[in-house]
Amino acid sequence: MVKRTQKLPFLFCFSDELMDSATFVIIFLNGLYYAFALFLITIGLNILYGILRVLNIAHGGFYAMGAFITWFLMNAAEQAGAPIYLVWLCIPVGALLVALVSITLELSYSNVCISYLRNTRY
Repeated sequence: MVKRTQKLPFLFCFSDELMDSATFVIIFLNGLYYAFALFLITIGLNILYGILRVLNIAHGGFYAMGAFITWFLMNAAEQAGAPIYLVWLCIPVGALLVALVSITLELSYSNVCISYLRNTRY
């Protein structure tokens, strides 16, 4: 006889069934893993930009720009009556457009930072 794990009454999946405690622990640990990975990336970027004395507020703006461009493209494709696969294809297209914008800004902005560092004595 298989022993069932305890059901947590306050956690629901995408159905009417309750989530068992093992699933909750797995989801919770996965969330901690991804949060820790993002934390390490963020700390590394903050140290890097702190050494360069650059104010780092652009990443949130790029996420917002990507969300807005993707929403705009998906809305325009849906209004034009495009098939559903073309509407979903707007997600990577929006990401590529934001990548092009960020690469352009990075190339122009890194020249400013490098010229600043060359003229500064430590």
